[in-house]
Amino acid sequence: MTFSSEVVEHAATVELLRSIPELDIGESSGCRLAIVIDTDSQRRDREIWTAVQQLPGVVELAVAMVAFDDDGQQNDSQADC
Repeated sequence: MTFSSEVVEHAATVELLRSIPELDIGESSGCRLAIVIDTDSQRRDREIWTAVQQLPGVVELAVAMVAFDDDGQQNDSQADC
């Protein structure tokens, strides 16, 4: 994610991020902060994405990887798309 200025200037927003149980905070560099979101549903992913975009100082979110893990109940040939 990208802030409007250095990450250290957005301590309150970083604390709000820490309150989201499905979100882990990674390394920061300048105005960028790495986060990982791991949820049980695409709906919850969207809720968190929307909430994070609206936080003070956030100017951009970028997706580096998306993985929807199968719970092992179905194999790939039976997956609903």
